[in-house]
Amino acid sequence: MGTKSFFLVLAVMACFGRFSLFSDTTINDKIINFGDYTTSNWRSSDFKGSASRQWDPSGKSFCFDWNTESGDQIGRMGVTFGSRYLGAKIDEMPSNCIMSTACTFSPTTNHWFYWAIYGWTNGTYTYWGNTPSGWNNEFYIIFHTDRPTADFVTDKGVVAIGSVDVDRVTFDCFRTPRSNQSQWFAVTRSKTWNASVNLKKIFDYWRSKGLANESIVDLGWAVEGFIGSAGKLQLTNVTIPNLSSSSNATKETPSSGHQEPVK
Repeated sequence: MGTKSFFLVLAVMACFGRFSLFSDTTINDKIINFGDYTTSNWRSSDFKGSASRQWDPSGKSFCFDWNTESGDQIGRMGVTFGSRYLGAKIDEMPSNCIMSTACTFSPTTNHWFYWAIYGWTNGTYTYWGNTPSGWNNEFYIIFHTDRPTADFVTDKGVVAIGSVDVDRVTFDCFRTPRSNQSQWFAVTRSKTWNASVNLKKIFDYWRSKGLANESIVDLGWAVEGFIGSAGKLQLTNVTIPNLSSSSNATKETPSSGHQEPVK
């Protein structure tokens, strides 16, 4: 076994233990499709650090082990344009649209990061590279961060848009309006690793605050690790709801140049 392979095996064992069911791994930033699912590791232009991703091809389990020395990175697993799980517009989402997972976290540093449901909406159902400036609206439903919620409004352009109760859990909501690629946030007041939420209720609230009735083009579980953050997040029992639409039966082929946004 070569040196590189040896250390990769050690990384996998460290993340999952000796008898892991996770069978695929990568330590680079490639976007990888497997079945209906996708995993990616977006990194900012000033990024320095490391990360490894491991996942079960069934889409039920995922691990992200990261260290962000500078810049920013997002490790994610979910569905993106072209998946049979996507295509519906927000108003077409089922009323009971549950997305859930069980999660464990092993911290290496105490710098804040986002543990969230993450994704994008767009006016038309199409891939990233087929739009002039990429997709329209980036969204986060944040279940755990050590960043004080009040700090969100200190970011340039961020506007508080009230709060919404979803199954007895309160989420504070924010918006960053831009001419393109606006951001929408819902941040739980009750931090949790075992995350579950009815997406429909969050999106309906955002709709009431100005989010257009757009197609869901990207949806997944994600960790955004900002400068100084490091740790290991393991997900099991991953559930991603079916947000397909019969009107999108004919789908375009994603370009190989699909990119995550520049933060």
